Amino acid sequence: FDASRPLVFAHRGGALLAFSLDPLLLRQGYPVPGGPFAMAYDSTRDVVWVTLTGSNEVVGYHVAGEEPQERYRFPTVEQPNTVTVDPVSGRVIVASATGGGIQVVPT
Repeated sequence: FDASRPLVFAHRGGALLAFSLDPLLLRQGYPVPGGPFAMAYDSTRDVVWVTLTGSNEVVGYHVAGEEPQERYRFPTVEQPNTVTVDPVSGRVIVASATGGGIQVVPT
């Protein structure tokens, strides 16, 4: 992952977007169906984790290459609105917005 290529996602369009900064241009759009809501980047493994509120899942996309590649998909707690990654262990932590708890995903 190149830090000059920031990643964001579009809720409405359901896509992971990669931009260049100089000049600011959309370089890549990758479809992410299922209601993407929250995102966390694991810089050690070049994986972007995206929560899907429509299907209660978290998906890991490897982003080191030209196009993101889905590498992981796990069911999660209900309404997964928050995600973070432990950079040392690679564990993904997902939190529910409905009081469904916190889930640790060992990858």
